Amino acid sequence: MSTQGHQALSIALYGDSRPLKRPVIFILGINALVRFLY
Repeated sequence: MSTQGHQALSIALYGDSRPLKRPVIFILGINALVRFLY
């Protein structure tokens, strides 16, 4: 996944470009995205 993809996903999830502030939400978002793509 590209850096832009990570930024877009984190911003979409909680309006912040630093996903490490909420790692659990970020991980859940990645899991949802993976399920959607595959």
